[in-house]
Amino acid sequence: MKKMMALLLACTMAIGLLSACGSGSGSTESQGGNSKDTSTPSEKKYSVSAMNILYGAAPPTTNSSGIKAIEERYNIEYKYIPVAAGDFNNKVGVTVASGDMPDLMLLEDTSPSYFNWVQNGMFLPLEDYIKDYPNLSKIPQSVWDTLTTDGHIYGIPRLRGIPFHAMAIRQDWLDKLGLSMPTTYDELYEVMKAFSNNDPDGNGKKDTYGYALDGDFSGANGLFGSNRALRTGWYDDGNGGIQHGYLMPNAKASVEFMAKAYQDGLVSSDYTIKKGAQAEEDFLTGKAGIIGNWAYTAYTTARMDKGLSVNPNFKVAPVPPLTAADGYKGNGTAAGYYGFFVMPVTLGKEEDKVRKLLSILDDMMSEEGATFMQWGIEGEHHTNDNGTKVLTDKGAAEGPGKYMLTNHAAEGEWIFSPDDTELTKSLKEQSFKVAMEGEPYADLSVGLYSPTNAEKGKELGQYLLDETNKIVTGQRPLDDYDKIIQEWKDRGGEQIIQEMNEAYKKRAE
Repeated sequence: MKKMMALLLACTMAIGLLSACGSGSGSTESQGGNSKDTSTPSEKKYSVSAMNILYGAAPPTTNSSGIKAIEERYNIEYKYIPVAAGDFNNKVGVTVASGDMPDLMLLEDTSPSYFNWVQNGMFLPLEDYIKDYPNLSKIPQSVWDTLTTDGHIYGIPRLRGIPFHAMAIRQDWLDKLGLSMPTTYDELYEVMKAFSNNDPDGNGKKDTYGYALDGDFSGANGLFGSNRALRTGWYDDGNGGIQHGYLMPNAKASVEFMAKAYQDGLVSSDYTIKKGAQAEEDFLTGKAGIIGNWAYTAYTTARMDKGLSVNPNFKVAPVPPLTAADGYKGNGTAAGYYGFFVMPVTLGKEEDKVRKLLSILDDMMSEEGATFMQWGIEGEHHTNDNGTKVLTDKGAAEGPGKYMLTNHAAEGEWIFSPDDTELTKSLKEQSFKVAMEGEPYADLSVGLYSPTNAEKGKELGQYLLDETNKIVTGQRPLDDYDKIIQEWKDRGGEQIIQEMNEAYKKRAE
């Protein structure tokens, strides 16, 4: 209970502090969302390039009214570089290796590659600047702690709400089969069996399965939330330290759950070659009835429209955390942000430009700036009907929101997107709420550096994934899981455990 209250307090503080800021960066814009220059008359006009992750169709990057509005607001020339999510990490690696980085570049997490780049001096330290910006300086210290390496802060967070990992289920399938929302892993298994064997879509064919699993186990974040296992993070070991998700007490039981589900035909027989996007496609098109790792951000109009286009009865619901065999109930949470923007170290020679970039991010975090980025210019990107904003076709296609870097902290109205319907708003609110039920817990390794993990972490992580998949698909017996963990330790995992715990305790000092 104490952990849950601490997380809720952190979330509330983050939202309260950020929303209290009003406008940032000297903006003179009204709440109407019109674009007004936030710069001073004598300020130099900079060319600003930014690389960001892209979900869905790419917006136009030339002749765009949204880019023009952003350029006018911030007195810049704006080059926006969207990169598809599936190619993003590879593109980041290639870009860093080239030595020709954009002014702002998103990194999804503090991966081993990130720490290697930091050690090689690729990014500009930013900690000395943050205090000068009203919205940046009010981000909770707990967030900055996860972005601090060897005393330096190299990234500005892309703010998101703390509730994150949860499952989503086909509520219409539950209703058709007369089933209740599962509350334990045993109940979940029975629902998965019914979804696989009892024709939940009513087409008279045995062509559905229970859970939309992918070969990277990305769905395990939601599926095994209450087991606190098989997750790509490090968690409280109960003894003052942290432990890898594959070594947590319930890890082997979680593998057994998946192996049995595979044997019983409750997951796709070819799940090992599927990516997360393909598993989601199976869920939206009526092949699978449950999906994991659907945060509140997943309930978009586009996804709901796709599901409804396949089946007009398509109805989904977020699944509250299950109660595990040991009595624990809770989902993993996010760190209050998703990704962070870094600047190339070469910008250290242009302090005025660095300050300009920070002022832009600071303004986007203000309520006023975030409103502008979401809705754009009234009459062009949105209309205002008695106080209710509605995106125009132009706003939906190329409004400033298509080129947003960060935003206001996500809670209340800020978890919504301009194109949300009453349905998606309701689902987001439900998901945001149920994800925080029980005793939610955080990945305690975010921002921690282990030299061995930086060198071998990617290889060792792939080893765990590949060998665990072999157990699930029957190529290795369940009892081999202990051998796999020992092999992981012998290859460098034991050293990683030691280094991660040393870093964890040092940060707590």
